[in-house]
Amino acid sequence: MLVLWQYGPLSVKELGTRLRLDSGTLSPLVRRLESAGLVRRERSAQDERSVIVRLTPAGEQMRTTIDAVPQAIAAATGLTRAEATALVAELAALTARLEKATP
Repeated sequence: MLVLWQYGPLSVKELGTRLRLDSGTLSPLVRRLESAGLVRRERSAQDERSVIVRLTPAGEQMRTTIDAVPQAIAAATGLTRAEATALVAELAALTARLEKATP
């Protein structure tokens, strides 16, 4: 949901890339979100093979109900903004190294 709120409608492939999830993991998640009425899947007008995932009005509305969650999580960590930023950078670097090492 966060990725769709940030970037708007995305193809399933793009969504998987941004979330670093394979289609076997992502497809059931998207189906559950669709069943809950939060997203809808539709064929791309430009490429019939591509499926686009869009937020529904209910999915858009959900954003306002959880806006405080990231701030609450950040506060619970006890990290300063600088510490959190450094940690995110370290995790990104670790992820990149692991992806490089994976055939």
